[in-house]
Amino acid sequence: MSPIFPFLSDYKDIIEKTRNFVDYYCFENLNLRAGYKHRVLNMIKNNYPDLMKRYVDIFENNNLTYWQNLEKEIKCYCKENKIKYKLYFYHDKIKKK
Repeated sequence: MSPIFPFLSDYKDIIEKTRNFVDYYCFENLNLRAGYKHRVLNMIKNNYPDLMKRYVDIFENNNLTYWQNLEKEIKCYCKENKIKYKLYFYHDKIKKK
């Protein structure tokens, strides 16, 4: 599942609708790099203005709380439902290693 848009992507719904056709799931967070960051934030501003403050917090202020909480939630959900998965969050941290 890529990219996961904060507060918009419903990973549980996607899993439930596709589970019979999938061996495992990969989850990747939305990464806003220079080339398209402005375009995505404008799309959020124009289509989901109520989410703009949250997107600024995540993508401008680099607040990782949303991704950390989502990671825990996905892990719990997948373990409880015996779903094989892999997380691809925190690209900047992985890249630096």
